[in-house]
Amino acid sequence: MIVDCYTRGKSIESARKAWSSGTKTSDPTRHTHENLVKQFGTTGSVHDDKESMNTKERNVRTPEIIASVRGILDEDFTRSNRSIARYLDISHASVSRIKRTDLGLFHT
Repeated sequence: MIVDCYTRGKSIESARKAWSSGTKTSDPTRHTHENLVKQFGTTGSVHDDKESMNTKERNVRTPEIIASVRGILDEDFTRSNRSIARYLDISHASVSRIKRTDLGLFHT
């Protein structure tokens, strides 16, 4: 419905108005409308591509990053995950995962 309204009216606002008048559910945000129209233009569908979502390559926990975290902790074991993450430009959750999974520093 969103893409159909957009293609007829060529405007996100016209699609949002049609959605509001045609359903009892809350109106998706403008950003959601834009993403759906963009996805439809790219893939021809508004459905998520589950296969590509499951095969996403994870590349943050490389041996180099793990070695860097180990080196930083060897110098200063009290350094926080967030400060390590800022220094290496990765997320603090990745630092925590490296410490727990790859370096075995926390008991699970």
